Amino acid sequence: MTMPHTIDLCDDLMCVLDQDGHGLDCHELRSLRAAKRQLRRWQDEYTFNYAAALRDVSEFFAVADTAAQKPIHAKLLKMARKYDEQR
Repeated sequence: MTMPHTIDLCDDLMCVLDQDGHGLDCHELRSLRAAKRQLRRWQDEYTFNYAAALRDVSEFFAVADTAAQKPIHAKLLKMARKYDEQR
């Protein structure tokens, strides 16, 4: 019986770990679409909980998108305040 592997997210890498925690394969997390594609490829080679891995990857990109938008929102808020002060 094949032992299940773990998909772990570390910084901007998605890694396949064996039952002892050793890395077997990794993929850079550039986009959600590419990450999903890589998970599907790994399904043919490794045994892991696909639904849990997909959830973790989706959450990774949701948090990354939110963090990337914060500086933009702050800049827009500053511009709006400046505009209101000039009126």
